[in-house]
Amino acid sequence: MSLAPGSRLGSYEITARIGEGGMGVVYKASDSRLGREVALKVLPEGLTQDAERLARFEREAKLLASLNHPNIAQIYGLETSGASPALVMELVEGPTLADRLTRGSLSMEESLSIARRIAEALEEAHEKGIIHRDLKPQNVKASPEGKVKVLDFGLAKAMEPAGGGAVNLTHSPTLTSAPLSPGATGQGVILGTAAYMAPEQARGAAADKRADIWAFGVVLYEMLVGRSLFAADTVTDTLAGVLKTEIDFTELPASTPPSVRRLLRRCLERNPKNRLHDIADARIVIDEVVSGRVQEGDAPPAGASGVSRGGRRLPWVLAATTALATVAAVVLALGQLRSPRAEPAQALRLEVTPPASSSPTSRGGYFELSPDGRFLLMVEDGELWLRPLDAVAARRIEGIEDASYPFWSPDGAWIGFFEGGELRKVARDGGRAQKICAAPDGRGASWSPRGVIVFSDRFGDYGLSRVSAQGGTPTAVTETAGNAGIEVHRYPQFLPDGKSFVFLDLAPSPAVSGVYVATLDGDEPERVLEGSDEARYARATGDGDAYLFYRRDNTLMAQPFELAGRKTSGPAVPMAEGVGEGANTGAGAFTVAGAGLLAYSGDAAVSSELVWFDRSGKRGERLRQDHGASGEIVGLSLAPGGRRVAFGFGSLPDVFVQSLPDGEPSRFTFGPTPGWQYPIWSPDGSEIAYATQDLAGLPVYELRRRRADRSAAEETLASGKEPFYPWDWSPDGRSILYGDWGGDLWLLPLEGDRKPVPYVTAPRSQAYAQFSPDGRLVAYASDEQGRFEVFVTTFPHSGALWQISSGGGSMPRWRRDGRELYFRAADGTLMAVSLGSGSGAAAIDDRGAPRLLFPGIPSPGNSWIFTYAPTDDGQRFLVAVARKGAQLPITVLVNWRTALDRRAGGSVP
Repeated sequence: MSLAPGSRLGSYEITARIGEGGMGVVYKASDSRLGREVALKVLPEGLTQDAERLARFEREAKLLASLNHPNIAQIYGLETSGASPALVMELVEGPTLADRLTRGSLSMEESLSIARRIAEALEEAHEKGIIHRDLKPQNVKASPEGKVKVLDFGLAKAMEPAGGGAVNLTHSPTLTSAPLSPGATGQGVILGTAAYMAPEQARGAAADKRADIWAFGVVLYEMLVGRSLFAADTVTDTLAGVLKTEIDFTELPASTPPSVRRLLRRCLERNPKNRLHDIADARIVIDEVVSGRVQEGDAPPAGASGVSRGGRRLPWVLAATTALATVAAVVLALGQLRSPRAEPAQALRLEVTPPASSSPTSRGGYFELSPDGRFLLMVEDGELWLRPLDAVAARRIEGIEDASYPFWSPDGAWIGFFEGGELRKVARDGGRAQKICAAPDGRGASWSPRGVIVFSDRFGDYGLSRVSAQGGTPTAVTETAGNAGIEVHRYPQFLPDGKSFVFLDLAPSPAVSGVYVATLDGDEPERVLEGSDEARYARATGDGDAYLFYRRDNTLMAQPFELAGRKTSGPAVPMAEGVGEGANTGAGAFTVAGAGLLAYSGDAAVSSELVWFDRSGKRGERLRQDHGASGEIVGLSLAPGGRRVAFGFGSLPDVFVQSLPDGEPSRFTFGPTPGWQYPIWSPDGSEIAYATQDLAGLPVYELRRRRADRSAAEETLASGKEPFYPWDWSPDGRSILYGDWGGDLWLLPLEGDRKPVPYVTAPRSQAYAQFSPDGRLVAYASDEQGRFEVFVTTFPHSGALWQISSGGGSMPRWRRDGRELYFRAADGTLMAVSLGSGSGAAAIDDRGAPRLLFPGIPSPGNSWIFTYAPTDDGQRFLVAVARKGAQLPITVLVNWRTALDRRAGGSVP
């Protein structure tokens, strides 16, 4: 069956023919239902006319569709429309490994990188009982940027008759490839299969996962040598080579580490009983070589290309620094690094430009060096950007919109992060993010070589939790001490033993707050540093001395650290001044990695302004904000009638009130209490309620109110050891709905004994609660489904619940007449829901579907604040928008130990 571009197969429109083989014809197609491009493999008639084989194929295809791995091209389904069924598969564009090999061998570094990803893919499949059976360079997509995808998993088995048996050598189940030798014209498909068959396959015997390990060895050999290992002019000659030809391991590059040579010999054992039994063992060997953790005697001879004495790989440093500084200076520095007899290497400071216009310490910015120092990972407005240090530009990791606190797996192949109330991971080379576990409000994590992740998963009096990197149910690993006030554990980092880790204990008492060392065994944590800044552990290259890096008053310090004794062991040395912290994270803006790299950024104050937008998203006038300060809006509330706005301001300890449309902001409160303002208006606009805190001695948090004209003194409504989040004032003026630190909703009566009563309490967090104008409903956001969604319930609370958003939602706001409900979608789009003409539940039951108004509503700069407010008629929206400021670079310091020694000696490099 042949399909022309523009023709359709079910819901798929054919756009191009991209290949042909024994499996059938392969087309590029557009999926009109899901709006994506796919690959369609139209099955050959010989298969579709055999009902038994077709049924078996469908069963096998279902099993193959269960594979979900970033290095495996996925099967989406089977399209049965028309006379010839077609497999619907992930479209993977770009060169194959066979294409790359036409130009000769690959470098040792790239060969091992590709081999590792192939091994990961095989490991995933083997664990599910799936064997590839047709692994070869034509079935591996390998872009020069490092992205690797293995194609056609298990299709050779799916193509077999029900009785099994050997694969038909005249029909490859993959795409036609070019011949592997000049005399093999027309035999490409055959040789592309036969040259990679294990000896037992060539003899017609049943194949198990050891056949894939043989093919893996052949592919790795060919990447290193640059020519086919067994391909000949005929199928007979090719199979003879597979069965009998002596493999010449002397052709491997001289720089090939002995451990890789031994691995190849084990993979290419003709007797499967003597062959490597598990592909995971191959992955482990490669990990050890790449990371430099080879055993004594594994290092190549001195002077071997690509590897220094001791097995540590260094070529990436040359590429990284050439992209950032002058070649001459970098070559000098690297020459010092590579020679064990050289003088201490020169310290170099280089600059990396963040991917967006904002600074790395603003709007949730965060950056993290990979363990080997080859990559710099950056967060910009929730997007993950990856900058190889041997490249001049960063690339975005697709499919991630609201990430925070990213961290690396020990081998640098995976990136962990928090998003949507979950702890997730994604392969460095891209792919679909995978859930590890629920994490309502993550605040840092670390991944151990033992496959355990320790993380901080929410606000409040919570310690750290642990979970397997493969997923599971978290369990507690540290506990807070129950001190008065809020105490929280954050920013863990594993130490080299993979069992102990450092973390920050943020406690109200200076006698408790500081950096601690704890273990996975639950030993009592020991404090190693006082203060309220996180610490990072790093070991210097060369002598192996260990240090803790931390900030003190915006100065980055390094202090010697004894791991065995769990204590600092010398004076702290200042490494850099003016080092900032992430505006939304509180984490220090610095990171350290292997090979002597340190990266840090300056302190950029976040600044925002209030701007009007209409319903179409057209930007209007900006409010005057000349109040002599810069900072971020902390809470935003329009008075009834829309003639005034109240807001908190991040860099000052006060609430401001501004008359509209063109008044100047005036201070409504006068410190010295900092932050936590969140002002709300009374229903008649005569009063403002707000939250505050007093840090004199033990912290005291209060909920206060004051007349809007400031004609009377402020009044304290409630106080306690946890912060208050005043969400809304009831339309009848008799109560205030507020949230607590743990995410529960409470109702505070303003009459009688004023004793708060619970409104909505749940294991997960609730926020952004808003009364409907008639006072019969409350809209709020809850993360009970793993990420925040908008719900509506009754007032008083009866248990009735309506879900308004799907795919993420927060910050619900009502129109004054109750006919519309607005909310912020997960991607920052402002959504509107039309409500019925009735009141209470009747209005919600008669609601329409959410519809888009306009994008661009920012995520909260601080936890749980509103960043927009609608006018009474819903025709305009006041939005807190980040001001564009000067972009601060990220400074990368190469050879930080040299810089430390010079500073310790009084000489600043």
